[in-house]
Amino acid sequence: MFCKILKNTVAAGNNVKAGDVVELGEYEANELLAMGRVIFVDEPKKKAAPKRTTRVVEDLETPEGE
Repeated sequence: MFCKILKNTVAAGNNVKAGDVVELGEYEANELLAMGRVIFVDEPKKKAAPKRTTRVVEDLETPEGE
C-alpha cells in the first residue's frame, strides 16, 4: 500500500523524508499509521518525461564576401 510520509522516519529499511510517497507492506504501514507518521494515499501517477529539445542550427545564413 502507498503511504505519504508525514515525519522523517525509517520505512522499508530506508530513511525517508516528510512528503515522500513510498510503498510499504501492510504490517509496517499499519504500525507507522498508529504512530502518526504516515497516511494512506492512492498510487502516485507517473510524471511524463519532459520533451527533449535540440539546439542544433540547421540553416545558418552567413553573408558572403564581396
